[in-house]
Amino acid sequence: MDMPCWSYSVEMEFTALLHEALKSIIMNKRWLNEVHKYLNFRYRRLYKKKVCRYMLYTQKTPKTYGYIPDLQTIILRRRLGGPGMPRHRISRPDDPRRYGLLPPVPPPTIEELMRTQVRRGFSRSSLSD
Repeated sequence: MDMPCWSYSVEMEFTALLHEALKSIIMNKRWLNEVHKYLNFRYRRLYKKKVCRYMLYTQKTPKTYGYIPDLQTIILRRRLGGPGMPRHRISRPDDPRRYGLLPPVPPPTIEELMRTQVRRGFSRSSLSD
């Protein structure tokens, strides 16, 4: 099985043809004026007077968040399938954690609070008078 032998001159002719085609595209003034419609570069240049040069900065592009629901379903499936999600635990009826943060006694009335409150400058005996 003979492999085709490429000579140096054939490669040079081929690259010269490619170079000429690329040069004709780049030197086309109409194409240069319309290329920005077809190519969306993410960088923009801005001339800074203070340093007398152009600075590149990234151009903001609108974001699409269409992938978020798929990502959420993948995360949820992995957590439910593995040890990542907390399981529902059955607690006993006498477990005090069922009551939450509420104290077991009812709150005092406002009158009781007014009687027991100590104000600055007053003693307890003068408040009861």
